[in-house]
Amino acid sequence: MYASEFLKYKNSSSEIKLDKDNSTIELFYNGTFYISPNWNLGRPDWLLPQIENALNKLENHHLVLVRSAVIEGSELPYIVLEPNEKSVKISLVVFDDYEIEQIFPSGPFSQKSKELYDYFFNYRDRFFNDLDSTIQNNPDLTDYFKNIEVPADKLINDLETMIKELTEIISL
Repeated sequence: MYASEFLKYKNSSSEIKLDKDNSTIELFYNGTFYISPNWNLGRPDWLLPQIENALNKLENHHLVLVRSAVIEGSELPYIVLEPNEKSVKISLVVFDDYEIEQIFPSGPFSQKSKELYDYFFNYRDRFFNDLDSTIQNNPDLTDYFKNIEVPADKLINDLETMIKELTEIISL
């Protein structure tokens, strides 16, 4: 259920339950879903500081990493937001270093976020080459994507809406 729908109906039905350990972000652009709705991106209260950080960095034209807010497991996805003049390129990468992938870019577990960003910049080309290979070898797999270009103002508006909705959901 979309956050906006949940917030609209939360007081009208006792049958709607909120699972505060599980969430996802839907990326739908130009008729295609790029983030699978069955990907669990974890706790909204751990996503919120990352979305706030993303908004701040994008408004200042800085690259942003947003990490899945799931703490167990490996091969956790990072959403990469790379701003240009009037657009943002969005990609989804998975790091191959277990210690690095445990670091959040902001919020909880982010004490080593500089190390995380340094790692990304040092190996960026390899991550994107691996991503190209994954996409090429699995044409029907849409869970991984690269350089989806969206208008910056639209993404910023969407992030502002997401922050409002996450803030309200977390307060419940």
